[in-house]
Amino acid sequence: MTTEEIKTEERRGQARRSTDRATDELKAIYSSLKYITDGIILLNHDGSVYFATEQAQNIVETIKHLIRVDDKITFSRHHDYDRFTKFLAQLNSEDLTIKESAEQCVFMLDREGSQAAVILTCFSFRGDENRIIIVVHDPQKSVPQWAAFAEFFKLTQTELRLCLALTEGFTLNSYSEKYHVSINTARSQLKAIFSKTETRRQADLLRLIFSFTRH
Repeated sequence: MTTEEIKTEERRGQARRSTDRATDELKAIYSSLKYITDGIILLNHDGSVYFATEQAQNIVETIKHLIRVDDKITFSRHHDYDRFTKFLAQLNSEDLTIKESAEQCVFMLDREGSQAAVILTCFSFRGDENRIIIVVHDPQKSVPQWAAFAEFFKLTQTELRLCLALTEGFTLNSYSEKYHVSINTARSQLKAIFSKTETRRQADLLRLIFSFTRH
């Protein structure tokens, strides 16, 4: 193999590694979206769906008579359909003034009886192509943030219980008294939590908990 061929192969290898890194980063981003309490749907500029979290799919299932999420978003009510179509048209307009107005579009999808409405908020974001992110909020069907926190950091039930106690102002001594564990056991649990969350002090741990759970 000549020197030029070696250099060409090295460049190909670098391109493959760069592509692999970008793919891994996208997978990590999509995976992290499942920890967001609300549902998330990502659309291309033409309204076609290329990603939806399980939360979003579950929420949409409860209002499928009003909206469907398949290859594209489909609204059943004419005024919702018209507003969404207008939003897409503005986003893809060649007129910059019109294009800039397509920053956000909100839909309130009412349900029968006293059930709270599902709220869809559409945001446009621009890179190489215009894209849309839809946040699907259902007050009655959200993922418990504490459960997501425990899953994300691989905490046991006893470790999660200690985290909850700390946010409520318990000391290790008062925690051990309430839950009938030795102070050494409480310290061991806290040490394990520090290791899993990569924190070193209770103050750092509490900041992480509050930022993650909005407790």
